[in-house]
Amino acid sequence: EPLETFTLITTDANELAAEIHDRMPVIVHSDDRQAWLAGAEIPLEPFPTTGMSARRVSTFVNNSRHEGPECVA
Repeated sequence: EPLETFTLITTDANELAAEIHDRMPVIVHSDDRQAWLAGAEIPLEPFPTTGMSARRVSTFVNNSRHEGPECVA
């Protein structure tokens, strides 16, 4: 059977994410995607806040059994 798994790599939070938590997922910059997929080392640093935004969401998303458009509404 195929093994379905993943790893979430985190780094220090950028200024925007730091308002919520002290770390954030690493976001691979589009310029680094091919290198990352090829197995090259890339910087695993906080993504720039430019182009990012934050907004409040319902506590509905806190339950892993919840799925569907309500999670992103």
